[in-house]
Amino acid sequence: MHKTHLFNNLIVKVVLGIIFVVFIFLSVLALGCSFDKSADLVVYGNIYTAEEDNGSMAEAFAVKDGKYVYVGDKEGVKDYIKEGKTEVIDKSGEGMVMPGATEGHSHYFGVYGAGLQLPAYGKTYQEILDELKNQVASSNIKQFMTFGWKSSELSADVAAGKNFADEIESIAPGIPVLILDNSGHAAVCNTTVLKKAGVLDNPQIRGAEVKLDKSGRPSGYVTDQGVGYLTDKAMDSALDEEQTKKACEVAIEMLHEYGYTNALDAYINQFTESNFYKAIKDLDSAGQLNLNIATCYCLKSFDIDQYKEKVNRVDELRNQYKSNHFNPGFIKLFVDGIVESGSG
Repeated sequence: MHKTHLFNNLIVKVVLGIIFVVFIFLSVLALGCSFDKSADLVVYGNIYTAEEDNGSMAEAFAVKDGKYVYVGDKEGVKDYIKEGKTEVIDKSGEGMVMPGATEGHSHYFGVYGAGLQLPAYGKTYQEILDELKNQVASSNIKQFMTFGWKSSELSADVAAGKNFADEIESIAPGIPVLILDNSGHAAVCNTTVLKKAGVLDNPQIRGAEVKLDKSGRPSGYVTDQGVGYLTDKAMDSALDEEQTKKACEVAIEMLHEYGYTNALDAYINQFTESNFYKAIKDLDSAGQLNLNIATCYCLKSFDIDQYKEKVNRVDELRNQYKSNHFNPGFIKLFVDGIVESGSG
């Protein structure tokens, strides 16, 4: 019995010894793994971080298991590089690198999403006129606003001095009608709009080209700042709150399809002055804005004399609507021509 007891004790000690050795081995292995800093990806470049306290630019970052594990200078990132494991991308001297997929100048909310809520969006000029005829005949519309035609459709008529204002007025007499092209930088309107905006007798808009017909009268065709001028002076908000919310949902879905996690909408006040601000914040508050959105309030050339008032207005909107994923505190200075309308 005594020998058996000793033998059993020996077995216990051996088993405990083996367990202890295995434990030490696994601990060392785990410890070694925990100190393995090697990343899956390292990028060099002029990297934007948005860190206001420590400077907004970095020289390198490292990603491991889909997460940023280092952001800093080139020297510090060396510890994260392992031959055969770490992919290294060097973008030094090739411009700015931004985290995530970022759309830096888009119109998904204020133009594309909004446009889908308007009648005959994306149609040809003639198709839009047909829709205008239908609406005038079937309902008591107060105004008509949309966009979609291509500049090339009307270029010959513009060159020939055609009067679009009279043509559209004959379809919708007394009803403000403004039809933007697919770029949003040219538009045609009827005589009612020209009169309401004060352009019929004074065809001068700062930052715009007001085309004249062959008799020298404003033809109803305007470019660049003329579009914003006629919108602001002669048209009411084209979108109500429900349409604005739907436009936001369309925009967010499309941004997700393209893989964007950050986007700047460069003209959020084209069709409605403040509805988009409320709609985007409401979506964020409801947990439905799972990407970062910034927006620009467009300050147009013809309003430049009132820039202080406009800046104060943007400040009011930012203070009222800024939220976790929404920054509405930007201003777009629109004082230049563009390629699509031939003025850039």
